[in-house]
Amino acid sequence: MRRILSLALFFGLLCAWGSAALAGDPVRDAVKRLQKARKAQERAVAARFLGGRSQVEAVEALAQALTDREPSVREAAASALGNLRDGRA
Repeated sequence: MRRILSLALFFGLLCAWGSAALAGDPVRDAVKRLQKARKAQERAVAARFLGGRSQVEAVEALAQALTDREPSVREAAASALGNLRDGRA
């Protein structure tokens, strides 16, 4: 019984790891959604997701989103940029 449970756990973890590996880079995906999504709500969600992430591409996309035509996207981008940490302790 333990062997079956161990195998099930192993295959479950393997599948979870495989799907994460196939999903790609979540930051890059969010940057692309922030720049290209047609719906303002999708762009705002992407901006919120990028909040607090200090990768250069995330910060650049958020800064660019400050000029979005939709106020909700601009607000989400400004809030996300406000969540950045400067790296000093």
